[in-house]
Amino acid sequence: LTIRVLRVASAGLGALAYVCCARGQATFQWLPALAVCNESQVANAISDNGTTIVGWGTCGQLTMYRALRWTAASGTVHLAVGSSDSEARAASADGSVVVGSASNVGGFVWNLTTPATGAGVAIPTNPPGASVYMVAVSGDGSAAAALHYGAVLTAYRWTKPNGFMSLGTLPGNTSATPGAISVDGSAIVG
Repeated sequence: LTIRVLRVASAGLGALAYVCCARGQATFQWLPALAVCNESQVANAISDNGTTIVGWGTCGQLTMYRALRWTAASGTVHLAVGSSDSEARAASADGSVVVGSASNVGGFVWNLTTPATGAGVAIPTNPPGASVYMVAVSGDGSAAAALHYGAVLTAYRWTKPNGFMSLGTLPGNTSATPGAISVDGSAIVG
């Protein structure tokens, strides 16, 4: 049994995480706040294996928020995506791939490179002429669901080898909003 608590904010303590089931006892635990983002943090998602939590934290006096990733091994790590506001929205099954958005680069796919420190590399991912908001990632991190906020809301499926593919709309609708992607990345719902 695993219960996941998402989108819980705190003031200066970190995002709330669920630590499951030592001898059947469930306990809540505050995650340590990142030193540069210690005002508040919000958890958006947790990896399927329960080892990685992603979200964002506000930083400094500027109300700037930063994409964050937490594991027990590396602690809370700022994903260093762009130079402005960013938010991590989802993690792959093992937490090694994170997707989200940053106001100056649009959507991003972040890949873990050094597990001991939690360091990784973010790749901006935008279709030509559009800025997207990555909302979900497949289990192995090879595919993602994305949303373009424009005059019309447009859903996309992203893969590293093929980039973005617009998913169009259903008959009678003028927009599409993705909400989740299947573990194998073959289906998107919204």
